[in-house]
Amino acid sequence: MKEAEPNPEAKPEATPAAPKPEATPAAPKPDAKAAEPKPSAKAAGPKHEVRNKIIFTLSILGILAGLSLPADLPVSLPSDLVNQRPDILSAEAQMHVASAKIGVATANLFPTFSLNGTYGAASAGSFSVLSAASGKFWSLGPSASIPVFQGTTFWYGRRAAIDAYQQSQALYRQTVLGAFEQVADSLKALQHDAEALEAQVQARRAAGEALGLLQANYRAGLAAYLDVLTADVQFHQATIAYLQAVGQRHQDTVALFVALGGGWWNEQPPTGKG
Repeated sequence: MKEAEPNPEAKPEATPAAPKPEATPAAPKPDAKAAEPKPSAKAAGPKHEVRNKIIFTLSILGILAGLSLPADLPVSLPSDLVNQRPDILSAEAQMHVASAKIGVATANLFPTFSLNGTYGAASAGSFSVLSAASGKFWSLGPSASIPVFQGTTFWYGRRAAIDAYQQSQALYRQTVLGAFEQVADSLKALQHDAEALEAQVQARRAAGEALGLLQANYRAGLAAYLDVLTADVQFHQATIAYLQAVGQRHQDTVALFVALGGGWWNEQPPTGKG
């Protein structure tokens, strides 16, 4: 899946301020300041809310501008890539240990034979006799150990080792299938993210064009100022949705790296220093 990080158009011109009507001469009124209504908290609330959203959008845009996705996001991956996952390596090591315990338990069922030998010199008197041939001795003899009374114990021990191996084998199979499921889900999520991001780019571009047309019509006296404000709010909402789509794609890309145990296929080969 080719990473095509869109470069949406720049924000249209700032929304012009509403024109102030020309002052008309009026008769003086007593206590004009006292009679003038004060703006309530409810009336100022939406204005501050829109301002906060704009500030939040600009801060998120600055953060995401410093992030970049890999140049190519894969559509499919070879199955041996999941062998780098730590949980799969751990399950595989436990299976090897359980297999080795079967061999040890099987060897305990059979008799063991050994051949022992000794050689030395002994003297009851002085040390000078140790060098004589009469002071030398040696012995050589075989020995055998047969599990007569512990045969059933060793047999059931072998059965327990086999059961433990089957358990570790099932755990390894479950871990591998879970890893494949996570990778498949991450790839599917990235595909949906690409489609959603493309739709948000088009929506943001359309909102920007509509805002630009309304600004031009307002300057020509063909549109109301309220329509310009509405289009400006829609443009900022489209920008927020675009940033959310970009953030979701970054999040799903990280999830793919985690599912694969790392993104080593994107690493550049080491260059030799000459």
